[in-house]
Amino acid sequence: MHNRVKLSAAWLATAIAVAGCAGNEPVYQPKAFSPVPIDSTAYVPAVDAFVILMDTSSSMAENQNRHFFAAKDAVNAMNQTIPELGYQGALVTFGPGCLLDKGLARIWYGPATYSTADLGAALGKIQCAGGVTPLDRGFDASASAPAAVQGKTAIFVVSDFRDIDSKKAMKALDALNDKYQGRICVHAVQLGEDKKATAFRDSLGGASNCSSAINATSIASSAALSDYITKTLLMAAPKTGDADGDGVADDRDRCPTTPPGARVNSVGCWWLGDEDVLFDFDKAVIKSTFMLDEAITLLKANREINVEIQGHTDNVGDPAYNVNLSQRRADAVMEYMIANGVSSSRLRAKGYGDTRPHVSNASDQGRALNRRVELHPYR
Repeated sequence: MHNRVKLSAAWLATAIAVAGCAGNEPVYQPKAFSPVPIDSTAYVPAVDAFVILMDTSSSMAENQNRHFFAAKDAVNAMNQTIPELGYQGALVTFGPGCLLDKGLARIWYGPATYSTADLGAALGKIQCAGGVTPLDRGFDASASAPAAVQGKTAIFVVSDFRDIDSKKAMKALDALNDKYQGRICVHAVQLGEDKKATAFRDSLGGASNCSSAINATSIASSAALSDYITKTLLMAAPKTGDADGDGVADDRDRCPTTPPGARVNSVGCWWLGDEDVLFDFDKAVIKSTFMLDEAITLLKANREINVEIQGHTDNVGDPAYNVNLSQRRADAVMEYMIANGVSSSRLRAKGYGDTRPHVSNASDQGRALNRRVELHPYR
């Protein structure tokens, strides 16, 4: 009998809320929000999907919809902050709200490839709060998101966490975790400071190693929310950057200190062209200077840089002869640079012969690439 009275009271509250939506209840006005952008190039998704599970029960409608409006503001801010990185996204409510004929939980958006505009449009259609607080039904309705992906799913529960049947809710969450083998991360975001509700919020935050629990006031600022979204949905991208900006990723760059604008080869070394461009066969007299002139311009613009001029050959012929030839060619490049305004104190020349091949000498093409002159900065 007690449960029947309690349920009837909840449905009465729903009816009152519905009447309010059509009558004199205050109209929701979105709170102004300017997100702090997240650098999407610095991060990759830590989860494959997320669900925003929003409470639309009667307690959210108290005090002229204070918590209901706060929930919409929180979800709107989250939606503007989450970067579009290919997640499967969904927006779900629990609590009948205005929709007495639509059940106790409803999927308003998704799961679909996350779009800020589409989730925002769905949020705009949620008009009222009212009725019971069936978080268990909300978890059941959220199951379509992890079913659509292979990795983890984050479920953000935005609620005041009042009037919830905690046993039913935890049972539903345990069923989700069992079905999806621990791939569920619950992030509880509390509106208000009811102590009993906070205790239940914290139990949700401890449901798994990747779960969390906070009060919405802690993410009220744009910066704090950006940090929160980064921690819950993102992880640092693998470090495959390009520190010297030469177009060759750091993990392949053998010469990571080339100056901006330097002409580089496939392994990131400052390259003056193969020796067939600079020199005739078996000669050490420079025949083409345009790449040298480029390098001289860069050296004059970066006077803090010193360079070793390295001569290299293929493996055809006598090794000692090749070392001598490569040294004479490196010396010729150094003399040309000095004659054109580069201080000799910034230069040194070294012939390496065939001891440092760039690629295999097994083909004509490979041998041509190994006949080269490189500039290696040093301090």
